Amino acid sequence: MNHEDKAKELYNLYYYNILTYAEELSQEIIISLLAKQCALIAVNEIIKAKKLDLGIMSLDYKYWEKVKLEIEKL
Repeated sequence: MNHEDKAKELYNLYYYNILTYAEELSQEIIISLLAKQCALIAVNEIIKAKKLDLGIMSLDYKYWEKVKLEIEKL
């Protein structure tokens, strides 16, 4: 899966979970911002782990950095 698709997948995963459990929010903008922040938190944790395990130059690390950039664009 390319980094753009992974970013969208993570965002949508959080978006629909927040929507399901927080229907009272019912504001698209708030739900969207929460989903984006949740996805960024998840990717940041993955990036931290990759830095420790593989080093900053690994392809896997670079992939997750690209996913993070795509999430920020959403």
